[in-house]
Amino acid sequence: MPYNKISSALFLIMFFNVTYSGAGLFSKESKKKYEADIRAVKIAYDKGDCFQVIEKVNEFLESKPPSYFKEEAYTYLGSCYEKRNEIDKALDIYGLANTLYSENNFFRESLANIYLGAGFFEKALVLFKEFIENENSSYKAYAGLAKSYASLGFYKKARKNYSKALEMSKYKDLNLVKEYSRELIKTGYYSEAFKIFEVTSPEFKKDAEVQLILSRVYMYKEEYDKALSYINAAQKIAPNRRDMALYGIFLNIMTRDYDKALSEINNFTNKYKEASLALLAQAIVNFKKDNKEEGYKILRKISRNKESFVSKIALAMLKEGKKSREKI
Repeated sequence: MPYNKISSALFLIMFFNVTYSGAGLFSKESKKKYEADIRAVKIAYDKGDCFQVIEKVNEFLESKPPSYFKEEAYTYLGSCYEKRNEIDKALDIYGLANTLYSENNFFRESLANIYLGAGFFEKALVLFKEFIENENSSYKAYAGLAKSYASLGFYKKARKNYSKALEMSKYKDLNLVKEYSRELIKTGYYSEAFKIFEVTSPEFKKDAEVQLILSRVYMYKEEYDKALSYINAAQKIAPNRRDMALYGIFLNIMTRDYDKALSEINNFTNKYKEASLALLAQAIVNFKKDNKEEGYKILRKISRNKESFVSKIALAMLKEGKKSREKI
């Protein structure tokens, strides 16, 4: 090999050795600083101090750290924006991070959940599907996909993915069980909704919402006595649930226990300031007991609030009653 070529080769070797050696020394020192900085961010995050997290991460990113440090920083920054309900900023961070680190499913799942919560079901659906293609071990991703399908009206696909999510969770996620049960009731699969609770923990039935769901199953099946027994159980667990109290009143009317209904209405009107629906129930009970004048009197009282939806129902009932009386 000619001397000049050897000299050139040696020069290049020496150049790269020196350059990378120097870079290595610099990188090692920088790495320690970056590790200390990201550790400080994590400490602030673990304490729940998102103000400090955001401040520290933004300073950290200005120092132009290596990619793998940025990846971790984006997880803390995006999570804190979510916690502070700064959803637009969270979307920006997760969107950028998902583009840069497409193999990291955390960003994809976080984006999907935000879109799902905001009602962008098509976008959520695409992201959940991508998540599952990369990692099919998360039952929550299947649940998110199911909810996206259900929200878009694809109920068969929703049921398939809800079932998959339940199996993967071994029926241990109470919120998922309730969510799927409500979806089944909404689409008319009452027996299937009830069957879910046959394979879940008996502890779940100590939950007031579960008792309410079971009550609704029987209500839609027109088995009102059973529906009433479940709502009574629910009210014992959650005595201050206004919606359950109202629902119980109307179930008492459906089972023709009018005296019980009137007693519950009295309790309700004493407890809650806004009681127009309970008063409407009271009017209905009076009509059922053939106390028509009292019923009309209550309807007139309700109808005075012109802005209320219930007042419109009361007015319609008054008009219908007037027509009936004119025919006699």
